Amino acid sequence: MGATQGYYGGKLDLIGQRFIEVWSGMPTLFLLIILSSFVEPEFLVASWHHGAI
Repeated sequence: MGATQGYYGGKLDLIGQRFIEVWSGMPTLFLLIILSSFVEPEFLVASWHHGAI
């Protein structure tokens, strides 16, 4: 991501830097809660044991 920002520069660099600043400013637990809200409970984690038998 940084190489792309450095190569193209301009608005892409500015938007990318702001995204990284916001992302790194959030606590890890808060990010995990946000990401888990997008994943359905029956995703891959809840059904992996069927393939292990």
